[in-house]
Amino acid sequence: MASIIGVETLQHTNGTTAATIDSSGNVEINGKLSHDYVYGQGSQGSTTSAGNSITLDTNRDSSGGVTFEDSNVSIKVPVAGLYLIGYHVLGDLGSGNLDMHINKNGTMIAGSKLQDTNSTNDNASAQVLEVLAANDKISWYINSGASHGNVDYNNFFVVKLG
Repeated sequence: MASIIGVETLQHTNGTTAATIDSSGNVEINGKLSHDYVYGQGSQGSTTSAGNSITLDTNRDSSGGVTFEDSNVSIKVPVAGLYLIGYHVLGDLGSGNLDMHINKNGTMIAGSKLQDTNSTNDNASAQVLEVLAANDKISWYINSGASHGNVDYNNFFVVKLG
């Protein structure tokens, strides 16, 4: 016969919190996740034009409670902390200057620009360290130009550092 024990908080005998378990199953000990990796990553395999968010349509992988949200255009983090967020993307031939943004909850926090896109090999990348709250969403947005849909080169990531 199996038993189920519902526990949200473990306490020391003095009443202080020793560990908590959130609704996603993440265990925190002394305010830190008990496992090493909290990350989300994905690739883009289709061209995205100006005024659109990148859809992470392939090679999606995550750990530690990270989820892909909003039809795979954002990555939601489960816990607060310092995160490394970034991307590498190819500009699409003849689409004009590529202006790419990293957004947190819909507001730009970092980005990069290409002067022009004379070939599909022109590339842009950006990385930023950002303190995120639990349930913050990260997305990547094409402000102008277009990204070339090449799954081997268009990669996006969010990794918890501490």
